[in-house]
Amino acid sequence: MPRPAVRAALLSLCLASVLPLASFAQDAAGKLAAPLEAQRRLITAKFSTMVPIATIGAGEGLLAELEKNIGPDVTAIVIESGSYTLSDILASASKKGLGRLIGKSGSSVTIAAPLVVWKGAELRIGAGEHVVLDRSRYALILNAGTLSVIDATIEGSAFADAQTPFRPFLLTVVDGEAVFKGSVIHNLGFGTFAETSGLSFLGRGYSLGSPNIEVSDNDISDLVSVSFIRSSNSTVTGNRLTGMRSSGIVLQSASNAKVKGNSLLSATGHGIRITSQSQKIDLQDNTIVNARSHGVFVDDGSVLVAMSRNRIEKNGLSGIVLKKSGCNAVSNNTLANNALSGIRLEASFGITIVGNSIVENRDGITLEGQTSSVATEVHDNLFSRNLAGIRSDAHGDLNIARNDFSKQWTRLFAGAIASSTGRYLASQDAGRNSEFVLKGEAKTASVQLASFSAFGLADCTSKK
Repeated sequence: MPRPAVRAALLSLCLASVLPLASFAQDAAGKLAAPLEAQRRLITAKFSTMVPIATIGAGEGLLAELEKNIGPDVTAIVIESGSYTLSDILASASKKGLGRLIGKSGSSVTIAAPLVVWKGAELRIGAGEHVVLDRSRYALILNAGTLSVIDATIEGSAFADAQTPFRPFLLTVVDGEAVFKGSVIHNLGFGTFAETSGLSFLGRGYSLGSPNIEVSDNDISDLVSVSFIRSSNSTVTGNRLTGMRSSGIVLQSASNAKVKGNSLLSATGHGIRITSQSQKIDLQDNTIVNARSHGVFVDDGSVLVAMSRNRIEKNGLSGIVLKKSGCNAVSNNTLANNALSGIRLEASFGITIVGNSIVENRDGITLEGQTSSVATEVHDNLFSRNLAGIRSDAHGDLNIARNDFSKQWTRLFAGAIASSTGRYLASQDAGRNSEFVLKGEAKTASVQLASFSAFGLADCTSKK
């Protein structure tokens, strides 16, 4: 078994030993039924004893970050077993004298402590419910069981102490399941770790099975990011993300994710970041506008990313950037008015750019440090009013066919391939829309295969 798979399996066993399983009744057929009422259990515990749960399989240094920002004597509410609603927690807390940790005022429920859902337990937050996580009391939700938030609101409280970096966050850890649907999620997340970025999901890695994660039709604002770390089979659809304090959506070592029909406006970082050897990611029908950095940034050995029918406009750097990545497809997107390139490729291989509308960027397509081993395909695109249609410095092998440059002013090619402009025009006159091949140059950089996982390269080459 590969070393990453062994490590993930050991971490899963550690989690199983740390977290008790809820007791379930069996029906006459021996099948598991829902937890009995008598088997529900709500307790309190020092959050410092819960921290190892959050850090199993998490980024190096997260444990120290949490310990630094959350005091060792902070008391957590723990749903140890059974299925709870907010009303259930309020009723149980009242009986146990825990009114200082959770209370209701009007239509809002304020949680003034970390809330932990243990493995096998469930928390359901439903229609019209409004949860405020008290920042001054280190409130957060750590889910190792099942969490559903449907047609509800969760937000962090306002807190004027600028010396305290902590903000509440929602983290589903290894083997936890979560559904966020039709809800408002606001003012969450702190620091630089993906796990504390606001709304985060930590999985077991693409070589192992993962539970259900769905984030759909939510209004999400003022988070650091929505982050998926080593998660698999996640669905992110129909969400509106505004004012994110870093990249809007981050997929880190993730696989088999569908990101479709989302609107991302004015992210401080990238609109969508795909990194750390992620693979098999499908980006469709998203709108990414006014990100301070790139619209979509794919890097660090990520492969088999398909980007189609997205509208990526007015971003502070480039529309789509593929850096040290492979076997990615960019098709039928609109890339307009981005400050640098519509599409930029750097030290990547096996890239196809087909059917895109590339309009009024500084450069339509930029290629730098491309490998000659696998050609870059640029077919059937519309170039219009970019300062340069295609700019290249060390482009590798480049196949250009059936593109519409009729509205491309003022320069067709720039950089290392500028001298090929006349030859390209002559080839088009000789045979309309014929393929034009530019061979790679000696100074072309080689792709650093160490950036890629063995799984990713195997899947990538099998698709070629």
